[in-house]
Amino acid sequence: MPGTILQIVAQPGTKVKRGQPIIVLEAMKMNNSIGAPRDGVVAAILVKTG
Repeated sequence: MPGTILQIVAQPGTKVKRGQPIIVLEAMKMNNSIGAPRDGVVAAILVKTG
């Protein structure tokens, strides 16, 4: 889904649980929280805000 990254919630090295928000994406004037697909550690964030 095309959109704009509004917020990066988790940083590389952060331990996350399945479904925990990682980024917030604004698309079609709606904010969508993108969650972790599974438990683990965030290896890298390959986007930036804006």
